[in-house]
Amino acid sequence: MSDKLKQKTRALEQKAPEQRVSVKKNAILNMIKQLCVIVFPIITFPYVSRVLGAENYGKVDWSRSWADYMTMIAGLGITNYAIREGAKLRGEKKALNTFVNELFTLNICSTVIAYLLICAVSLFYGKLAGYLPLVLTLSLATVFTTLGTDWVNSIYEDYAYITLRYIVCSLISLALLFIFVRRREDYGIYAFTNVSGTVLANAFNFYYIRKKWDIHPRFKLTPEVKKHLGVVLIMFSTAVATKIYITSDVTILGIIKDDATVGIYGAATKIYSLVKHLFNAMLIVAIPRISAEIKKGEFEKIGQQLNKVLNALLIIALPGTVGLITLREPIIYAISGEEFLPAKDALLILSVALLFATLACFFINVIMIPYGMEKKVLKYTVISAALNIVLNIILIPFLSEKAAALTTLISEALLFAAGFLETRKLVKLKCLKTAIVSLVGCAFIAVCCILTNEFVANRFLALVVGMAGSVILYGIVMLALYRKELFALAGIRRKKG
Repeated sequence: MSDKLKQKTRALEQKAPEQRVSVKKNAILNMIKQLCVIVFPIITFPYVSRVLGAENYGKVDWSRSWADYMTMIAGLGITNYAIREGAKLRGEKKALNTFVNELFTLNICSTVIAYLLICAVSLFYGKLAGYLPLVLTLSLATVFTTLGTDWVNSIYEDYAYITLRYIVCSLISLALLFIFVRRREDYGIYAFTNVSGTVLANAFNFYYIRKKWDIHPRFKLTPEVKKHLGVVLIMFSTAVATKIYITSDVTILGIIKDDATVGIYGAATKIYSLVKHLFNAMLIVAIPRISAEIKKGEFEKIGQQLNKVLNALLIIALPGTVGLITLREPIIYAISGEEFLPAKDALLILSVALLFATLACFFINVIMIPYGMEKKVLKYTVISAALNIVLNIILIPFLSEKAAALTTLISEALLFAAGFLETRKLVKLKCLKTAIVSLVGCAFIAVCCILTNEFVANRFLALVVGMAGSVILYGIVMLALYRKELFALAGIRRKKG
């Protein structure tokens, strides 16, 4: 018996390095995916914004805000819960299958409720009724996301498939866009091409998880389904509050102002969201591993992992924020065109919000949620959402899209502060040197971009020169002042002598 135990111990020790590499590999794969999430819209948005114009793009963007509410209701907070709890059942096939069926059943019920609610709202709100065809078109993503159960792949940390599938489906969506969206009146077709990638990806996934993992999600309305409702509803409430402060600015802006103003603000939020997704990519892959290690009680490993994630995040997020602030005008011009340049003030405010949002994601999604602090997350998110709505209603009539951006900044800053205060006793984070060195590099980035904007008249050239110069200068600073730590984060062992 003791020999068997020794063999198991040796096997676990051999697997440990592979698991550490797996986290890095998954982070890289997810970063590649999120980079594609940025690259594809950078390719499509300049074309779409110029073809549709601010008004028609605003129609789609406002409709998307309502479709996002449907996605939120249908999602029911299930994804984060499924990844966290499913990661603990990975080695128990029967239990995992049962778990998947129960959550899939909940997801189907919540999706039906989402459709019933949007139809009911459209009966009482006349403006929404006129946009209902666009909303329903965009909501196709909601249906297929439910059927696709992509969170199964996240439970198994299969980021290679997730990344490859996203790239292929996005290329198909890209082709459909350029083929069929040719005139200003084609905004309805654009709405369909906008969700076609998600539809295809989840259609593929419907078969993939059955073949790859032998997981067969089935609708089984049994009493056991109710046992998940408590935590799921807490997470759902958090998702509701989060979606409110993310989406309410667009919704309220569309109610108080016009489609053109929504389109202008949409250009700023598009850029903000794309960069935010890239920053958050390295955080998402850490959640299953952190959850699994919490179950094992390996708190020392958790602390080491969290410190690596936070330091890597600061190295990327700080210069990204400064670069976005200083190059916002050429970025908007390159991506959206002259008509959308009024979005530069809103993007300035959102760029500051970006840093708070990324750090809030780290403290809340990577630490608080895996540690089972859902109720506290809900409390702070509800407060943030309520403040966001009140401030939007008060300020939008006077400051228009700039008010919407400002309320986002306040909400994200509030969540960051709450997450930081709640988690400082759970884990000891060391990032002071990283922050200082990164800020020194950011100072060089700011000078480079400001000088570029001043002396390079062509906006496209200013963007290229500013970005290239920033990367080079920041890289020199990091190699000069932070070389040892960079090697440690990358897992590279330097040879002595």
